[in-house]
Amino acid sequence: MGGTDLKFQRIACVDNVNLTAEAYRSLEAMAETPFAPCDSDPSDARETCARIADADCALVSWRTRVDGEILNKCQSLRYIGLCASKYTNPNAGNVDIKAATSRGITVTAVGQYGDEATAEFIFCTLLNLCRGFGKVQWRDMPCELHGKTLGIIGMGAMGTHVLRLALGFGMQVVYFSRTRKQECESLGAKYLSKKDVLRLSDVVSLHVPKGINCLSADDFADLSDGSVLVNTCLGIVFATEDFETWISKQSNFAIMDESADVAYRKFRDLANVIYPAVIAGRTAESRARLSAQVLSNMDAFLAGHPQNVIN
Repeated sequence: MGGTDLKFQRIACVDNVNLTAEAYRSLEAMAETPFAPCDSDPSDARETCARIADADCALVSWRTRVDGEILNKCQSLRYIGLCASKYTNPNAGNVDIKAATSRGITVTAVGQYGDEATAEFIFCTLLNLCRGFGKVQWRDMPCELHGKTLGIIGMGAMGTHVLRLALGFGMQVVYFSRTRKQECESLGAKYLSKKDVLRLSDVVSLHVPKGINCLSADDFADLSDGSVLVNTCLGIVFATEDFETWISKQSNFAIMDESADVAYRKFRDLANVIYPAVIAGRTAESRARLSAQVLSNMDAFLAGHPQNVIN
């Protein structure tokens, strides 16, 4: 990386963007002034502004809000590298895309980089639940995933990774998505209405974009008794009060990770909620994939042909 002679004046790390040490060294060579990585998130908008200051390039994760007010105060910015996947719904993102566009700031994002890790986390956690290797066991006797029905809500790239692993375990897979995926159906997934997916599944795994509310109170009522709900989505994807009613039944189980909105963390200590303090998609390999894409986006911008632009 760093294949162009052009450089940014200053690169600011707004928060912990989870890049490799090698990537941080590459960033040092891409700026005229010294670069320093960041290992914490800003506490408020004032601190965010202070970290960006006079930088013309800012790197930020999906966690920290960069709104129009912040952009107006950071007059030197011309590039924001979102060290996270692009938004399906720009209004649900942490960077104010409309404000950035009006200021002439290019915003780029990366593609799928943590899908493999997230899919492995899901099945690792499900296996522990089936066999009782963790704090709780799904059923009275240790059981198998083989032969169980997995319902996938949202069959995008992430859902497809989960589908392939589920088929490897001998699970039956049904799904609901905004559009039918013939390639997934050719592998063995069966498209159903959301109501039927929830009603027929032993395990339901959510894979919808940030900001999409995919389960209502009626949807929770459709979930079969004794089922497992897996949520590795970003942000709020169902109301806490609806989930609270459903999870209050001790035969129901939920699996989440630190990608979930902080509103869900009040459920962490429930016996039937498995909620380890980890980000499902964060591994050495996913960090390397993320880093490579972030640097490639920056190189392309400096070379005058921006890629993966989201505004």
